[in-house]
Amino acid sequence: MNGPLDTARGALAMGREQPRVLRQAAHRPWPLPRGPWVLAQTWLDTAFLHWPVDPERLRPALPPGLTLETWRDAAWVTVTPLAIRASRPRLVPPLLPSSAFPELNLRTYARVGDRPGIWFVSLDAGSPASVAAARTLFHLPYFTARIALGRAGDEARVRARRAARPWVAFSARARADGPAAPPAPGSLDEWLLERYCCYGADRRGGVWRTDIHHPPWPARPATAVVEHDTLTPPLGVAGPPALAHLADRQDVLFWPPRRAGHR
Repeated sequence: MNGPLDTARGALAMGREQPRVLRQAAHRPWPLPRGPWVLAQTWLDTAFLHWPVDPERLRPALPPGLTLETWRDAAWVTVTPLAIRASRPRLVPPLLPSSAFPELNLRTYARVGDRPGIWFVSLDAGSPASVAAARTLFHLPYFTARIALGRAGDEARVRARRAARPWVAFSARARADGPAAPPAPGSLDEWLLERYCCYGADRRGGVWRTDIHHPPWPARPATAVVEHDTLTPPLGVAGPPALAHLADRQDVLFWPPRRAGHR
C-alpha cells in the first residue's frame, strides 16, 4: 500500500511529465494555442460510454451560438468517469488536497465556427474546491458528488451520486476487450474522442471556449453495462451504451477560456 510520501512522489512525477505532451502536436486539427497553458491534469482509468440520441432532445440544452454536431444524423452523448491526478495550475506543484479527485462527466458534441469541441451538460466531482474553481474560472456546470471508482484488471467501475440532488445518480462497469490504439482517422471513434476544446456558458449566456491539448487517445474498445442511471434519460438515452472505450492514462493541458469565436 502506498503511503503519503509515495503518493506525493507519484504526483510530482506526473507533474514533471505533463508538459511533455507539447512535443506531440501534429495530430491536432488546429495549431496549439498561443500563450502559456494554465492548468495541467493527469487522467487515469478513463471510461467513455456513448449513446446516439435524437438531436432535437439535445438542442434545447445548448446556448445560442453553439451548434450541435451530429454523426450520420444522430447526436451523441457520452458519460465519462475518470480519476484526476496531479491537477495543478502552471508553476505550482500538485500537492494540494484538491489535486486528486474522482469525476463523472456528461457531455455532447458541438462547435462554434470551425472548432469542434465538447459541451458538458454536467460535470460531477468529488472535490468541492475544484467544483467552485471550475464553475468560476471555466464557466462549466460542475456539481459536488460522492463518486467511487474501482479498477480490477481490465474492468473499471463507477458509482456516483450528486450531493445536493441525490436522485441524480449513475453506476456502471466497463470491461476492455481489445488492445489500446489511437482512433482510426475518419472513424466515429475519432469523432467522439479527439476533441481539443470544450465550451462553457456564463450567466448571461455568453459562450466561452477552453482549448486543451493531449496526445491521441490510447483507447481500448470496451463493453459496458449500466446498473443504475437517472443522469442521462432526460436527454433521450435508452438501453445499453452503443459504444464504449477505456484508457489507462492521459496527460492534459488547458489554456485560459476565451470568448468563443476568438482565436
